[in-house]
Amino acid sequence: MKQTLNILHIEDSREDSELIRQLLLKSGFECEMTRVENRPEVFDALEKNNYDLILADCKLPDFSGLRALEIAHALKPETPFVFVSGTIGEETAIESLRNGATDYVLKDRLSRLVPAVRRALAEAEERTMCRQLQQRLREAGRLEAISTLSNGIAHDFNNILTIILGHASLLTMEHENPDRVLEISGTISEAARRGISI
Repeated sequence: MKQTLNILHIEDSREDSELIRQLLLKSGFECEMTRVENRPEVFDALEKNNYDLILADCKLPDFSGLRALEIAHALKPETPFVFVSGTIGEETAIESLRNGATDYVLKDRLSRLVPAVRRALAEAEERTMCRQLQQRLREAGRLEAISTLSNGIAHDFNNILTIILGHASLLTMEHENPDRVLEISGTISEAARRGISI
């Protein structure tokens, strides 16, 4: 698992953001933390950068964590999103998980943060691997279809060549019968036209 994390932290408190960064550092994660606290900054950060993880407070002075989740889910749906909030009601927690949040951690229980981050990153990695596997399976299916098609074309072309070669050898035997030579050359021409159309 990647240990250097590029994190977007949607948080109005510099102190809380630094506390979380220090906690992750002590747990073995190198962190590049970008702290934003309002809607325009969230949009700007998500449009300009890719993040391994998004952490967000639920309540911000001019913005809400649930709204930030909607924006993140629309712009970067593959990025895990974890709420780290002072208070989060049960209803809000359920709604956040239903809307795509990976987890939530209360600020007075930050001991849960590192396991939540590890789990969120592991799940994101699993989803990425699953998407890559599905892509490979689709490509393999296309290659198999192309192989089947080319085998069918080769078979048809071989049949046409067999007709041409067989009738060409008949021509050498029928040189004294002009009507038969014309008939054989007509068959060869027809087979050649079929070969061109493959």
